[in-house]
Amino acid sequence: MHHFFHAAVGCSVALVGSKEQKMKSFSFKAAHFKLLLIFVLILGGIISYIKLKSEVSYGQAIFLKDRRQYMLMLQKLDEVSEIFYPLDASKQPVDYYRGIANSYLGRHSEALKNNLSGLELAPFNPILMQNAAASYKETGNFKSSIEEFERVKRFFPNYLGPQFKLLRLYLEMKQTEKAEMLYTELSVKSPGNPALNEFNNHFHQQSSK
Repeated sequence: MHHFFHAAVGCSVALVGSKEQKMKSFSFKAAHFKLLLIFVLILGGIISYIKLKSEVSYGQAIFLKDRRQYMLMLQKLDEVSEIFYPLDASKQPVDYYRGIANSYLGRHSEALKNNLSGLELAPFNPILMQNAAASYKETGNFKSSIEEFERVKRFFPNYLGPQFKLLRLYLEMKQTEKAEMLYTELSVKSPGNPALNEFNNHFHQQSSK
């Protein structure tokens, strides 16, 4: 009988101890969960603030772009987080706008860096590809400029603006055969395009010789 009593007491103590341990473990986990929840809320708040601030700075930069205040525009773009706001609503990288500002300021080497950086985020963005080609030309790298314009033509055959720039570049670099082929192609694609007027006399004179 005494053995049974001692065994019962021992089981009761073990059960109470087990319950206390579980309660402590639960409290410990609950405390950690609360800390984690607080951390997530704070982090979410910080990210939301950065995104909002970036959006406001971006909007101000575009406002300054329209007013051709390019130095101030660059300052506003520096306030935009490239981690949390890498692309705008039209899927253009922030560096696309930096490239525009630097180009207008005559900083063509910087503009080239911006355009190439933008292409890392949006590798088949035709506008960025065209801008990179133009920047190559402005820095005196005509070979790379032609290659980039040709790449735009290959991937976006109906994007005619860069092709007229390529035609002009072919003529400047005395690449006559390529120029004639491209002129003929553009004449068929867009016969009434006013941009052809710049080249009509040149090629008509060539054909009459």
